[in-house]
Amino acid sequence: MSARNKVVLWLKEHTENSARAIRQFTTGGFIFSFGLFIIILAERLIPPSLQQELAALLGLLLLITGAAIALWGYLSLSLFKIALHLLDKEEPKTDDSSARH
Repeated sequence: MSARNKVVLWLKEHTENSARAIRQFTTGGFIFSFGLFIIILAERLIPPSLQQELAALLGLLLLITGAAIALWGYLSLSLFKIALHLLDKEEPKTDDSSARH
């Protein structure tokens, strides 16, 4: 199996379920928003201390995780499908009878 066929199979696996991709995108967005909310609350409500830094670190970890999940969902909805469309085209067959004319 060629590398191109492996990539096409992988793309097909990751693009066939649009509902899952939308769920990943929205879940990642909510996790991202929650992480940002924690960072803002830590900045506004907790006095400068180790506790504030740890709260901000927790928010940052949630923010990064949410962004990664949302990005994966978005790519599954858009870019992976475009790449699959471009890579999954059949090779043009040459017809010997038309070449003789």
